[in-house]
Amino acid sequence: MALSGQYREHMSVMSRLTEVNWLFVMLILSVAAIGIAVLYSAGGGSFDPWASRQVSRFALAVVIMFAAALVDLRFWLRYAYVVYGIGVVMLIAVEIMGFEAKWVWDDRSQPLEVLECPARLPTALTVQIADTALAAARALGCRDWARVDVRLDGEGTPNVVEVNPLPGIIPNPADNSCFPCAARAAGIGYDELIQKVTQIAWRRITGEDLQLQHLAEAAA
Repeated sequence: MALSGQYREHMSVMSRLTEVNWLFVMLILSVAAIGIAVLYSAGGGSFDPWASRQVSRFALAVVIMFAAALVDLRFWLRYAYVVYGIGVVMLIAVEIMGFEAKWVWDDRSQPLEVLECPARLPTALTVQIADTALAAARALGCRDWARVDVRLDGEGTPNVVEVNPLPGIIPNPADNSCFPCAARAAGIGYDELIQKVTQIAWRRITGEDLQLQHLAEAAA
């Protein structure tokens, strides 16, 4: 039976809870339980460090979900565009990959798919971006290695946003470190990447190629 807006407005909390689709709630809880169990297993049979944080986040989400369900539907209809706009802004913030997206929101317990490497671009545009990045690094006198961040304008023209002459090289792929990620996309493993950069620097300084035994001696 349909309820009038005025009647529903004066319903008690318990009465409104009876209108919740509990089958759907149980489905959500089941999916969450499976995810938490996977994180528990990945943590070696421990809730730390991943499963405990996921439980806390999910508990907060459940509270917000029920709080939203108890609010009069007319409220959500009235502010639907505002809520939608906030959601779009948050999605854009993740896509821009600012500080929050890279260091706060993205962690191993809840990784964000913030990187698509290699990017699916036409060959001609890929070459243009590479030429732009190399020109920027050379113009600034970068040596041996650098990471150049490039964005396309509305017409598809590459524009340099940042040149990092000492980029991060975190080896674990789960940490989304951009330079090793790009190397892996080019078929270069982490150890090979470090060796190549070392050899390039040695050649620049000494004018000679660095032999493998020299690398072994330096490591010893």
